[in-house]
Amino acid sequence: MQHPRRGRGDGLPWERLKPRVCSLWPLSLSSAGPLALSYDTEAFAFHCNRRRARGATTLDPGVSEILRLAFGAEFERRVAQAAAQGLKRARIPLRGAVGDVL
Repeated sequence: MQHPRRGRGDGLPWERLKPRVCSLWPLSLSSAGPLALSYDTEAFAFHCNRRRARGATTLDPGVSEILRLAFGAEFERRVAQAAAQGLKRARIPLRGAVGDVL
């Protein structure tokens, strides 16, 4: 079943089809130490996920959509801004959005 917000699927609410935390995949939240958002360690074992070209400074459109849906447009914009600066890591507060995701 495909993502209903992309105009496909059977019209069931996306939240009923897939738990919110699972809808982050291929991203994952780690709560060991400070809460961190990163790629799942096994994401690139799946042929549907490819690493971006070395030096890429834009977010994958699918990752942008995940960030926007899960954490809001402002969070997605700040992650995209960090990527555009070539940062590998950035500290971006979630401002309470985590409770809505988990």
